[in-house]
Formats: sequence, C-alpha cells, structure tokens
Amino acid sequence: MGKDKYYVAYRPDLYDKEKGLGLNVPEGFTQSETYEQISMEALVKMNPDYIFVNVFDGDEPLLEELENNSVWKSLKAVKNEHIYQIDGSGHAASPLATLYTVNFITDKLTAD
Repeated sequence: MGKDKYYVAYRPDLYDKEKGLGLNVPEGFTQSETYEQISMEALVKMNPDYIFVNVFDGDEPLLEELENNSVWKSLKAVKNEHIYQIDGSGHAASPLATLYTVNFITDKLTAD
C-alpha cells in the first residue's frame, strides 16, 4: 500500500483449496502470485467481505487516510468492520511470515 496505490496477489497459502486455507477469491481478483497494483475502483468492484492489509512501519497514516475516504467507506468489509491490519512482516516470502499470516487470518475469521 502506498499513497493511492493498492496491491494484491494470489497467495496459494490463502486461496488454494488443496494446499491453503481455501478462502474465496473475489470476482476480478488477480490469479498472479506476483503483486499487482489495482485501483480503488477495482477494489470497489470486488467489494470483498474481508480485507487484510499489510502495513509497514511508518505507513499507518496511509491506512488512517482511507478511513476518511467515502469510496473506501462504501466497501462491505469496511461497513462490517472487517478490515484487519497485518504487520508488514507478514508480506515477506518466508515460512515464518506465511505462518504468521495464516494464523492471523484464521484467528480473525474464526472470531467473527
């Protein structure tokens, strides 16, 4: 995430039904395992039920800015308070980061 920059990637550990958590992939979501930039409009079209955001140290104000954005506020996940901030280290391509991310998401989804 950056100023007006949003990135998504297909992560088998999260979306694959055989090797991962089997989470539903929103319509229009990338099938690429490489991070791709998307627009806010593309995110609105997906209108996900949950959003997990990797936030790196120092980037917290970017997420706070979104909280005042009327388009962001229109998302189902935002309306239902299903926005979860993952520490930026969850973005790393390592076994420990994957374990952290999977545990974090599982904990949040099972708490609702």
